Amino acid sequence: MCPDPESAGSLIWTEVKYLERERSGEDDRVVRITLTGSGKALQGKARGISGQVEACFGLAEEKRQQLHSLLNELLKSQRRFCMEKGKTDTEGKDL
Repeated sequence: MCPDPESAGSLIWTEVKYLERERSGEDDRVVRITLTGSGKALQGKARGISGQVEACFGLAEEKRQQLHSLLNELLKSQRRFCMEKGKTDTEGKDL
């Protein structure tokens, strides 16, 4: 299943409210996007997740690197599949 970028964006903007948009007073074409209080709280929680995951699994460095590499391959494969099905991805970043 390919995520729909429009519906995901709508969820972030209107329902969860992690981000807010504000037009520039100098140039109406410029829109500033900033984190809301909820977004900042989530950002703080997210920073500690990787350490918690490592502690839970107790993987050695080599195994963590292998897992990271495999997850990136899976992500790239999913993106290729979605693009073939006509869905686009706005970010081509690795994990």
